[in-house]
Amino acid sequence: MVVLIGLLLGQFVHYGAVAAQHHDSPSTSALSTDYTEHVGENLYRWARVTEVRPNSVRVRSGRLEFTLTRRIPNVKPGDSLQIYGRVAPNHRVVPIEVVVSDSTGLVSLYLLSAVGLLVTVGLFLREWTVNWTTVTFTARGRDR
Repeated sequence: MVVLIGLLLGQFVHYGAVAAQHHDSPSTSALSTDYTEHVGENLYRWARVTEVRPNSVRVRSGRLEFTLTRRIPNVKPGDSLQIYGRVAPNHRVVPIEVVVSDSTGLVSLYLLSAVGLLVTVGLFLREWTVNWTTVTFTARGRDR
């Protein structure tokens, strides 16, 4: 148990050390206030595809809309993109790396999570029961 708790605490420390890398940068408010000030900066952002054009992709991230300067293969409207690139003039982004999460993959993820939750709850309730008078869990007897 001590090792598991140590590993969990290590995860918290690691996440805290790299937390700044998990957020959109520059922020939506900074880009909305003065977009031209951020031209040339690195950009990290999650966005949803709104339109696929012959040589570019139009995306929306929160209140911001911008255009990726090159077309991403196998992307369609509704897909989520994790974008790392450079801010360019006229609400354009030059992508350096893009990870595509297609919309069907998200549905599969949610369905698999729901099945996992049901199995976990079922296995828990097989060994434990709810005592409604004391609002606690009680171990089931082994004499079944």
